[in-house]
Amino acid sequence: MIQKTIDPIDIEVGRRVRLQRMSIGMSQEKLGDELGITFQQIQKYEKGTNRISASRLVRMATVLGVPAAALLPTDDVPATAPPQMSQQAFRVGMHFEEIRDGRLRNALASSVAAAAGVEAI
Repeated sequence: MIQKTIDPIDIEVGRRVRLQRMSIGMSQEKLGDELGITFQQIQKYEKGTNRISASRLVRMATVLGVPAAALLPTDDVPATAPPQMSQQAFRVGMHFEEIRDGRLRNALASSVAAAAGVEAI
């Protein structure tokens, strides 16, 4: 069996779709419904295992409320493909910067690092 190599650009596009979808609180099922496809297909797009066609990318961007270019890596923002982030971790990150007390933010960051068994930055 031939192993399919996933292109880092496809992974990055999927990551951007996922982040945008999560930032507006939209489920994979809702995005799929809006596009007339299954949530399983959205999962494959977000993981980069299936490529998103140009026409679908434009429709997806419209549903997500961003220009299509926002979902594409550029020369100044290359495809980095970091590990997928859970929705729970994404929400924590979104609200973390809303904490005004710098000492509390540092204490939380240290606590999370200690719980994960890594050194705090």
